[in-house]
Amino acid sequence: LSGIAGSTKLGDRVRVGGRVAISGHLQIAGGVTLLGACTVSKSLLQPGMYNGNPAMPNREFLRHEATLRRLVQRHEDERQKIKGPVTGSKDINRKGEEDS
Repeated sequence: LSGIAGSTKLGDRVRVGGRVAISGHLQIAGGVTLLGACTVSKSLLQPGMYNGNPAMPNREFLRHEATLRRLVQRHEDERQKIKGPVTGSKDINRKGEEDS
């Protein structure tokens, strides 16, 4: 199920995946593929694959996702260095007391 609101104009051979939301009075160029669960809030005038919220070229979306995944992993690694190994470690709150 996808939703198209306003007076959006779709070009030829536009493919819309599931749970795509298109809002506003937009122009979607021919040859555009909107991957599942993306949100289109601006006109897409170049053919290609789009993904994300807001919709962006799929290649750019994949780079954003990879960067976010690396940042989360780096944060978890740094947290492990500070707190020590998870097994057998005790969390200390700001008052210096052990958390249960």
